[in-house]
Amino acid sequence: MSCPDAFKSSAGAFFAPGECDGCGSLKSERTSFRNLLVYFCQKLDSHSTCTAMLSSVIDGDTVIVDLSAKERVRLLGIDAPERSQGDQADRQCALLGIEFETLKILGLLAKIHLWGLCPTGST
Repeated sequence: MSCPDAFKSSAGAFFAPGECDGCGSLKSERTSFRNLLVYFCQKLDSHSTCTAMLSSVIDGDTVIVDLSAKERVRLLGIDAPERSQGDQADRQCALLGIEFETLKILGLLAKIHLWGLCPTGST
């Protein structure tokens, strides 16, 4: 099996990255969610940092940064109104007891606030 074939998965299966013995590139192995979580926690280095340039602000809790490629980043601990419409917006309106137009305005204000904190081009 070639390495790209190793990344094909079935519904509900979790795959953890590993190194392919044959070619040195990544392969995957079927694992449980717990093992997957342990794998990624072991790879985290709390002392490491990286610098990325802000490319754009999507909404009040999501930005696009340029980190050798464009990456979408969700801000942890922030729950701003989403850009998307539909069921999620309806649930937010019901939860907050507000009209949809008010939710749209709150979402725009959250985006403007985040943009003020992190202007495009900042690092």
